[in-house]
Amino acid sequence: MLTSKSLTLNPILESRDGLHLTIYLNNNSDFNYLKLQLEASIRDCKATLSPIMLSEELEEFLKPIYSLISDSKILNQFKNNIGVFRTSKTFRVLNIPVATDFMCSLADTFHVKPLLKWIQTDKEYLLLGIQNENVELYFGSQNTFKLVDKLNLPRTTQASENWFDKWILQSSESLNHENKNAMIINEWIANYTKFVKPKMFVAGEKRVVQNLIPKLSYKDLIKKPILDFYNEEYSKSICNLIRMVMEEESNNLIKKALYEVYEAEESNRVQKNLTQISKAVVQGKVKKIIVAEEYYVYGKINKTTGELELHPYDLDHEDDDVLDDLAQMVLHQGGEVLLASKYEIPKGRPILAILKERGDEKLQSKHKRISELTWAKEA
Repeated sequence: MLTSKSLTLNPILESRDGLHLTIYLNNNSDFNYLKLQLEASIRDCKATLSPIMLSEELEEFLKPIYSLISDSKILNQFKNNIGVFRTSKTFRVLNIPVATDFMCSLADTFHVKPLLKWIQTDKEYLLLGIQNENVELYFGSQNTFKLVDKLNLPRTTQASENWFDKWILQSSESLNHENKNAMIINEWIANYTKFVKPKMFVAGEKRVVQNLIPKLSYKDLIKKPILDFYNEEYSKSICNLIRMVMEEESNNLIKKALYEVYEAEESNRVQKNLTQISKAVVQGKVKKIIVAEEYYVYGKINKTTGELELHPYDLDHEDDDVLDDLAQMVLHQGGEVLLASKYEIPKGRPILAILKERGDEKLQSKHKRISELTWAKEA
């Protein structure tokens, strides 16, 4: 059974219990450089937390970070940038295959903008490769590609009658055989896609694939074959073709969102002011936000009114990047978040919001009640 990146990262995206330490390490494959970043993070943590934590508590909280410094084998296994996520109860270290500068953040949630960028740009997909009676299922993204399983379909039998009867029987048998194979493939795919349903591409001999595709029940199936040929040896080449398609799709997300902003402005459903966006988010009125990944706006959000208390720097463990916090709140309410370069957002704004349509008032009210209950419980 497959699991999507989003589901894997959800515990980090949704964590709101107590103190959260987030460290992003810029990885150039030099352990000494990684070590310097971790040591700087420890100094920052001690300076911020010493006034509010006993020394024994602080050392216990930082213990996993010390272990990363003392054991080079752990960090040396990571090929990309590294994310370190620590609460008093949890500790995770992740390979982060997107550009991120070194940063250390202490707040009441994790800093997640790089994770959102990862989800946005590293789209997952399935490849169904068909060669005669052999079917192979692959699961991949821009950075991963693996064989999930192989399936050997039953062969068709042949009738030994006179030529006319044989032709009739074989045509009927061929149709039944294709239908049975489609049922087998549908059940096989469904077994692996209970919790993840990315786009599925199909490759294989043209006639076979054209007959099979209409019989496949997978919801997000690309009807046009990615290639009219399939061989296991060519699977990586086909994977690269799919990656090009998915990369173009990711690149168009911002363009489509900005066009949606343009259309929503005609019905006064666009907010550009940070404070007004914060209030709208707290009220559950935001459908989608576009956030500039390079900007950090430190401060606190009043979870009841949406009022902001902004600071020029990250002053204490209660301060956080409010852009990051707003993104998490919108996701928590079922909205959509897109990360963009500051050069892609008109006039270099740090954030834009598209409000829900009036027909969504009941949904807005429901999200607001859920948000209020959640924050009240966590408080």
